[in-house]
Amino acid sequence: MNIVQEVRQALQDTLAPEIRELKARLDALESRRERHTAAQRRPSEVLNTSRDAMEITHLRESIARLEAEREPKLTAPA
Repeated sequence: MNIVQEVRQALQDTLAPEIRELKARLDALESRRERHTAAQRRPSEVLNTSRDAMEITHLRESIARLEAEREPKLTAPA
């Protein structure tokens, strides 16, 4: 075996396991980041849903008030 092949083999034997370990750690960090990002989105989605519900309630109240104003008022006979 010549010197170049021996050096190449030594580098592969040394670096390959470390590269696999680094890839695994990187994958784990990316997974944590994705979970963190998803967790941050949830509160804003809940907030938006709450705002939508409040707007719907406000619109329903406004519609009910307008409908009540449109209906002829029943007056008691004098």
